[in-house]
Amino acid sequence: MEEQNARYNEAELALIRETFKDNLALLKAIRKSFLQLSMTEKEEIALKTTIKGEILELIKKSFLPVITGDEPLNQVVDLMMTIDVVNKTAQEAKVHLDSRHLLIAYMKQQLAELSGNKKENIIEFSKLSESNENPHVEFANLVARNTIILLVENQIRDLSSLANQKEPTDEEKEEAIKKDSTK
Repeated sequence: MEEQNARYNEAELALIRETFKDNLALLKAIRKSFLQLSMTEKEEIALKTTIKGEILELIKKSFLPVITGDEPLNQVVDLMMTIDVVNKTAQEAKVHLDSRHLLIAYMKQQLAELSGNKKENIIEFSKLSESNENPHVEFANLVARNTIILLVENQIRDLSSLANQKEPTDEEKEEAIKKDSTK
C-alpha cells in the first residue's frame, strides 16, 4: 500500500467532494453553527441530516485536529502548536496559552452541538469580545474569538477548495502512477 502524503486520504476526499461540492449553503450553515449565529430552519435541518457519521469525523479532523502518530509525514498538526510563544516570557505566553485552551474548549463544545449533543453554551461566542474587569481575561477572550473566526474561515475555505477542485482523469491518474514508479 502506498503511503498517504496528504492530510486527507482518497476516501475522505471523495466524501468531501460528495458532501460539499457546489454546496455553499451547507458550508455557510457549518460556519454559522461554529460562530453561534442564528440559522434558518432549512439550515438547521441540513446540518442535522448531513453532519453525522463519516462527515462528522471529517469535520472534527478539520476543525479540531489531534495528533495520533498515524498522520502522513509533515502533516502532524494540532491547535496548540500554532501558538506564537517564541521570544515571549512565561507571563506573556500565559495569556496566549489561556486563549488557546479556551479555543479548544469552544471547538469541542461546538462539535458536540453539531453531533446532536446540544447542551447549554458554556462558552458564548458573542461574549468573547465583551469588556472584562480583568485585562488578562479580556485579552485572552479576544485572542480566542479572533482565532476561532480565522480557524472556522480557513477550514470552510479548505473544505470548499478540496470539494471543488478538478478531479484527475483516469489517464492523468495513470500517468501519475507511471511517473511515481520511475522515481
